[in-house]
Amino acid sequence: MINIAVFIDFKHDNLTNNSKLLLIFANKLVENNAGVQLYLYTVQSANKCYVSAKVKTDSITNFTIDNNVHYSSNASLDHVVSHLKDTKITHVFCTKSTTNDLIFAKLSMILNFNIITNIKSLQLENGLFHFSKSIFSGKAIAKMNGTNEPCIAIFPKGFTGDDLSEDSLDTKEIKIVHISSTNTSSSTILESSLIQNEIQLSEAEIVVGAGRGLKGPENWDIIENFAKKLKAATACSKPISDLNWRPHHEHVGQTGIKISPKLYIACGISGAIQHLAGVNGSGTIVVINNDIEAPFTKHADYIVLGDLFEIVPELTKLFDEA
Repeated sequence: MINIAVFIDFKHDNLTNNSKLLLIFANKLVENNAGVQLYLYTVQSANKCYVSAKVKTDSITNFTIDNNVHYSSNASLDHVVSHLKDTKITHVFCTKSTTNDLIFAKLSMILNFNIITNIKSLQLENGLFHFSKSIFSGKAIAKMNGTNEPCIAIFPKGFTGDDLSEDSLDTKEIKIVHISSTNTSSSTILESSLIQNEIQLSEAEIVVGAGRGLKGPENWDIIENFAKKLKAATACSKPISDLNWRPHHEHVGQTGIKISPKLYIACGISGAIQHLAGVNGSGTIVVINNDIEAPFTKHADYIVLGDLFEIVPELTKLFDEA
């Protein structure tokens, strides 16, 4: 028996796009393979949600940690771990996000599950999983064939390809069963204040990033104002997070978050290979820089040559007038 726990994410009580794709993918595994049981979990509060699903109601169990202070505390995780063990979960599926990276790193240690990241494809045949994952910053593909070892599989944005259609699935309401944590320990994985009101990098279709060309944290409002007009998420290069100008969860790069928005606008970022590894999945890259020799200019679709302190505010004004 293969028991898969699928962790789904919400934003303002709505299922995120990445989680919709992951759920559709998991549904197909259940439909095409006998002996697979699917369980849904969330580590974020939600009253109710509507999701696309063909799986029978009795094969879906949805738990949420309802913690008024934190998205997840050590005490809250104990409830999830207990249920994962009781239901004999063999595999955990989740999407890539800052929150999930922290939560599932901890769960992998508690459960002694391996973590498989950057999954490009996954097949289940005769009770064995076959994985393909990107390695070396997407320059190569590694294959793992015929394994049934317990693992946590983390799927990046867009992993499902174009063959899965949300419209082809029935819509049903998934009722949320609350597991309340009465422990308000300060030992937290991630405080909700970090992600309560901002657009998540893993979900954003437009991202505005900035680097050392911004000259100091006091100038970040230039980027934030521009991003708000575009309804975009904000990101930064590694030196920015190392200098504590911006929080680490905004760091995009080989050792940070890897993103694949439709549009990435890089302001004052030189474009070192470490940063490029985190954004090379973007649909269109626009670089705003006063150095035509900056490495980023060789990888950009469009280049705006000039001072970002003049260009970005002017672009922001254009959206004010639109």
